[in-house]
Amino acid sequence: MTEAHIALNQTLLSLREAQKQRAETRAQVADALGLPVDALNNVYISFDFLTHLPSAVDIPSEVIRRQALLNRPDILGALEEYTASQAALQLEIAGQYPDIHLGPGG
Repeated sequence: MTEAHIALNQTLLSLREAQKQRAETRAQVADALGLPVDALNNVYISFDFLTHLPSAVDIPSEVIRRQALLNRPDILGALEEYTASQAALQLEIAGQYPDIHLGPGG
């Protein structure tokens, strides 16, 4: 085989690998959106918004810090656990008092 044939075969192999990776990525995107893969046919996903990101100096640091904290999955999970434990505590406290309703005779 000549060097040209070897280069062609390597290029074709790279192309097939890229096509396989594209198909796998489309399947992951469709799965994340809860759609069949065919629903992504003729869909163009634009990433143009990435070229127009605001400068970090335009956003106050407290806003950045708050957004970073509130969008972390571990923090969100901890907040959910805290909310659930607070609700359970309120139920326990309510269970310590009798549920008495007084009203006019009847």
